[in-house]
Amino acid sequence: SDLIRRKEILDAVSLCGLGDDILLWDCEWIIKEPHTQGVFAWHQDATYSDLSPPDQVVTAWLALSESNDESGAVRYIPSAEKVQLPHREVAGTQNLLLRGQEVSVSVEEEKAVAAVLRPGQMSLHSDFVLHASGSNRTEDSRIGLAMRFFSKRVACETKREVREGATLCRGKYVPTEGAFDLDEAPGVLMGPEELKRHREALLKMEANYMRGFAEGRPKDYTQSLQGEAVAVTA
Repeated sequence: SDLIRRKEILDAVSLCGLGDDILLWDCEWIIKEPHTQGVFAWHQDATYSDLSPPDQVVTAWLALSESNDESGAVRYIPSAEKVQLPHREVAGTQNLLLRGQEVSVSVEEEKAVAAVLRPGQMSLHSDFVLHASGSNRTEDSRIGLAMRFFSKRVACETKREVREGATLCRGKYVPTEGAFDLDEAPGVLMGPEELKRHREALLKMEANYMRGFAEGRPKDYTQSLQGEAVAVTA
């Protein structure tokens, strides 16, 4: 809990347009073991997060090991446009993304910029930014911590079928204002009650994130900026 409230991290996130009231939605280890083939295909986080507005959702990707071209550093396509691109879900690939998603338009990879990071450095990207990462071809694990922050406006404007939790990191937010409850801080490390709350939180997030995946949702679709799923014919 100390890390997600570090002044250096929150100051940087705030400058990305999140303002003074900042919440943490998700925190996830991103690990690629040595000489493994797993990749993250080109995608936008906004495709499935359903957080609104997407440009006020920022991922802070903190390197805990060397992250470079050889180890599979995150690559970004620089763009000032805030446009949701069409995506498709592809099974049976090396893609590590949970739903096998990838952007279904051509990507000008020659424009990509790699976030080469040393341990303790971080990169920042919004939910609209197109990004990907390759396999780890080195002798060492590539370890990163992805912290996904959003503004109070997102907490208030996002619509959820299942209420999720979020952690208030800076400023003010009252759960009755929006679609997110406030997570309770753990009393002890890895305690039974803490693990139970964690499992419950994951199930709530999965219920929203995987919504439609097992219900015959079109495999190739995009979302309008209003959050409506629109089938794409290609």
